[in-house]
Amino acid sequence: MRVCSVVDGLNLVYSVESVLGIYNFWFVPKEDRFSRGEGAEEEEEKKAVLEADLPQELRLWLDRTRYDKRMKWQLSVLQPCILFPGNAKDATEPIIIFDLDRFWWGSEFPDVGADDIMTFYDRSVMTIENTRFRLVDDIETWLHCTANRKLSWLLRPITLAQEFDFTITWDRCKLPEEIRVVKDVPHNVLTGTLPRVNFCVTGHQYCTFWFVFFKVVKSHWGTPEEQALEAAKPQRPVRGSGRSFTMKFKIDELILNMRQEEPSGAKDEDAAVETEGGGGDGASDAAAFAMLTFSGFVVSYENGNIAKLDMHMDGLRIQDLIQNCLFATSDTDSGGVTKGSFVSIQRGWAVRGAKNHPGCDTWWTFDFRTLGLNWNDRTVALLMQFCSTSFATHPKVASM
Repeated sequence: MRVCSVVDGLNLVYSVESVLGIYNFWFVPKEDRFSRGEGAEEEEEKKAVLEADLPQELRLWLDRTRYDKRMKWQLSVLQPCILFPGNAKDATEPIIIFDLDRFWWGSEFPDVGADDIMTFYDRSVMTIENTRFRLVDDIETWLHCTANRKLSWLLRPITLAQEFDFTITWDRCKLPEEIRVVKDVPHNVLTGTLPRVNFCVTGHQYCTFWFVFFKVVKSHWGTPEEQALEAAKPQRPVRGSGRSFTMKFKIDELILNMRQEEPSGAKDEDAAVETEGGGGDGASDAAAFAMLTFSGFVVSYENGNIAKLDMHMDGLRIQDLIQNCLFATSDTDSGGVTKGSFVSIQRGWAVRGAKNHPGCDTWWTFDFRTLGLNWNDRTVALLMQFCSTSFATHPKVASM
């Protein structure tokens, strides 16, 4: 069976309420949506599958599902636009915007091959094509752009990156929960890849981006009182490793072009007469003074009784584009020794009483390799000026 659907034009505004609604409807099993009352844990323990019975239970499950119909589905959305406001209820908040050519989401039948573990998973793939990453100070600015048919001279100052694609693969376990726990495989596995993205930002735009990003993230945490109550709850290790979710995202190359702030009134007076598409809608043509390149950036996470967040970066380069020289690089002579990641960072959490407990509840591990510098005062002064604006307190925070 095959089902296809195409939607032309779609605008979505991200909010924690909508995300939680979709999450609870699509991802949370029905039996976990509401409290199951007292004695639920005892009932689950009675239904638990013993490790010795796992081969037989797997054979029974395969027999029951051998002739299940397989459906291939796909959803294609043309010219969608996804808005991430710092606060969806405040029209004056800055907004991160993903303006896309095409959003494709569909099912795939994974190639089992030698890895028979994929027999127990359904796979869906999300592909984002020709993404334009924009940042506006408020919703009125974006509505003005759309009302004027997204003229290039309006889009250029708010476009930080464009023409990049990325793919996310989601594998979801089909096994009954009691069998999955004994088999000790994750319920959800997410894998993302982004080949290359090129940003061009000023210090103020960089500061605003992180202000919005962390505000969106913190909207899922609840109030400080709710966080304190959650932290006070005693944690107990669950059966097995407790691993139910793993994630890995890789960026082959991320380039950050650092621009100086444009003086007020520097825009071309004739820009208003440009037609749609004239000169493109890319980032501002103002020359960057430095280029920061990250290569081989990988973030991975797995939860469970012992949870880990790992971050690795293979290389780093900083180029001074004004003086046309290399200011910093991680590609230094290693004396014939095989080099590993330039930076490796791990954040870990462990539930007390868990098997193979490391002896501490939380930990950080840092590993930094050699970074070569070609020091000169002019480059340092430009970088310091950019950083002083980038990491300053955002005006929205100062006004609270």
